Amino acid sequence: MFNYMEKLFLSILFATRELLQKRHFLILSLFVLAGTTACQKEPPPPPSSGNCEQTGFIEAVPCGDGAWGNLYIRTSNGYLLKPCRNLVQNFVPVDGMKIRFSATDPNSSDPCITTPDTKYNCFQPAHYDMVKVITCIKAVEETPSNKCNTLATVKQVALDGCKWIFVLDNGVKLEPFGVPSTFVLQDGMRVRIAYDDKIKVASICMMGKPAKILCIEQVRMCGNDPNACGPLNIGKNPKGINTRFNIESAEVNANGCLDIAIGFSGCSANGRDFQLYWDGKQTPGNATDFVDLVLVDMAKEEICEAYFTTARSFNINKLKELNTGGNRLVARIAGYNEVIEIK
Repeated sequence: MFNYMEKLFLSILFATRELLQKRHFLILSLFVLAGTTACQKEPPPPPSSGNCEQTGFIEAVPCGDGAWGNLYIRTSNGYLLKPCRNLVQNFVPVDGMKIRFSATDPNSSDPCITTPDTKYNCFQPAHYDMVKVITCIKAVEETPSNKCNTLATVKQVALDGCKWIFVLDNGVKLEPFGVPSTFVLQDGMRVRIAYDDKIKVASICMMGKPAKILCIEQVRMCGNDPNACGPLNIGKNPKGINTRFNIESAEVNANGCLDIAIGFSGCSANGRDFQLYWDGKQTPGNATDFVDLVLVDMAKEEICEAYFTTARSFNINKLKELNTGGNRLVARIAGYNEVIEIK
């Protein structure tokens, strides 16, 4: 009897132990499955349709720390977006670049959501209205209406948070936004600009109308100082006929210098090195003598879709000194269909 009871007790004990082991394995399996699921990262937000339906421009923000460093996006309705991540490859943002873009909300695992803006030692982090993941972005080619054809004078002001205003020749004052950080403003500087004053941005200076600067170029006055504008190089140009830009206009200004307006594609409106060459020859005619000029861009070619305009002035006193024997003297610029009379 005792042996039977002992065997029964041992059988129940072994069966209970096996059940407990299976239960522990089941519980452990559930923990492992839950842990594995929890460790999986959230999938990235789905890209938009790719239509780049929103408009705006790239703006440099002090102490900014987004996907492009301190380059954020100012939307056409005035909001400042911090790019958390950029899903578009081979896009190089440039301060002041006009763009079309699409964006979506980031997920909770994005670094710019979980990491505070403490990369730079600043008095306070950069201000922005919202954080977005960029799903579509491209530079917008400037239209002819965005040519730098409005003259203005740069004025420095001593106000908190406001340093510069532009005073147009008609007296209108603009509070500039989007001036490229590489363009150094100086008090009293004369500039040619194109601007958009329909942006919805609150005024900081409270003494001018906020305006997005679409392009800006310094106006160099020749006058009696031949060093105030670019020289006319004599000799064969080192690069041949250049097709990387368009000559949009050319005329002799009131100071006797040759002003040339140029349109070109690139990544920035700055950094171009335009040089004017003359082969030193004079072609006589019955009533008109001709000189042939070539405009050359010595800068490295930039492959970008943005379109910019600029202006250059050249000292043409050497042409005025030519002996024409009473004939009219005109200059022909390679790639430009009109002739310029030299007086």
